[in-house]
Amino acid sequence: MTMSNIWRLVGFCTKIRKELSILLGIALAVVLMQQSSFAKVCQQIRQDTLRLHIRAASDSVQDQEEKLAVRDAILQQAEELFANQTNRQQAEESVQQNLEQIQQVASDVLKSRGSDHTAQVYLTEMLFDTIEYEGFTMPAGEYHALRVDIGEAEGKNWWCVMFPPLCIPAAQPVEEVECYSQQEKELLQGGYEIRFALVEWWQHLSAKTPSYD
Repeated sequence: MTMSNIWRLVGFCTKIRKELSILLGIALAVVLMQQSSFAKVCQQIRQDTLRLHIRAASDSVQDQEEKLAVRDAILQQAEELFANQTNRQQAEESVQQNLEQIQQVASDVLKSRGSDHTAQVYLTEMLFDTIEYEGFTMPAGEYHALRVDIGEAEGKNWWCVMFPPLCIPAAQPVEEVECYSQQEKELLQGGYEIRFALVEWWQHLSAKTPSYD
C-alpha cells in the first residue's frame, strides 16, 4: 500500500469516527430527554417513601432468624404508627416520636429469644439499588429510612417499604396508595426496564449517602 493510500485510509477513518460521534451524541441526547421525566417521577417516589432496613448481626442461621423476628415485630407496630398518616413526612415524624418504643420492641424480641445482641434504631438517609418486589419495582436512589442494626450488623440485610404500608402484614396494593400520584403508580407497576439501570447508575455516581450494603 502506497503512502497516499494510507493517508486516504486515515482520512476515511477519521471521517467515520466523527460521524459516529455525532450519531452517538444525538442518541445520548434523545435518551437523556426521555430519561428526564422518568427520573423526575423516580425522584418523587423517593420523596414520598420511607424505607425500612434491618441488618442482622451475622449470617448465622440464628442471627438471620433474629433479624426476621425483629422485622415482624416492627412491621406489626407500624400498622399502629401509620394508622392516620397520609404522607412520608407525617410517617417519619411518627417514627421519630416513637423511636424509643421501636427500640424497645426490637430489644424485647431479642431478649425473648435469649440473644445477647442489642439493637440500634435510628432514622437516616441511605442509598438503595433498584429492587423488584412482588407487584412493584422500587427505583434506586437515596431514601429516608428507619434503620435497625442488630449486634455488629455484619450479616445479610432485609429492606422494604415502611411507608406507604407496602410491606406490613396488612399491606396495601400500589394502586390503592393515596400518597403516590398516578404517574408514580404507573412507574412502580410498569416492571423492570433499562431506564431503571440508568437511574441506578446516576444515583450511585451522585450519591451523598452510603449504600444499604
